[in-house]
Amino acid sequence: MPVICFKPQNKCLEVGKGETIYNAALKLGLSISSICGGLGICGKCKVKVLKDGLSEPNTRELSILGMDNIKKGYRLACQAKIMNYTEVKIPARRILITALTGYEPKVHLNTAVIKKKIKRKIVGLTSKHASTLESIRKGIGEEIVASLHMLRILAKDLPEKIHAITYKFKNICELIDVFTEE
Repeated sequence: MPVICFKPQNKCLEVGKGETIYNAALKLGLSISSICGGLGICGKCKVKVLKDGLSEPNTRELSILGMDNIKKGYRLACQAKIMNYTEVKIPARRILITALTGYEPKVHLNTAVIKKKIKRKIVGLTSKHASTLESIRKGIGEEIVASLHMLRILAKDLPEKIHAITYKFKNICELIDVFTEE
């Protein structure tokens, strides 16, 4: 099984192959900033890779960090999967907060952005569902709205299994992204 070590804390953990850096840090009680809750949207969980045993960067990492930062050794902790022995450095700002306050505050938020894995029925001429949006709505289990840009994406052929990201504010649930498993 792969091992990940966090520097400068010198804490190491044996993890399952494919586990994210973010989840491994949480298991060790280490804090890595993440506003989006590990969905790969905010980019706050950026870490510096010292010894690379990680999966290849995915499209979310490439769009948020850019190839220049990835070449410099930066990765998103919530997206990078541990495949072999890995060492990463958590940014000093998080360590400073812990040192100044004497503790790492635990904050639990009810996030407005939610990622949900959906197995949906493919829409065709003989489908019960009138549209791809309706098939996603049934998978999410509540009424959703989508922008014109999102509707254009939904017009393309999508596989049966997708991930849907929604943003909920008050009583309105908006579909903001869909993607397939990587």
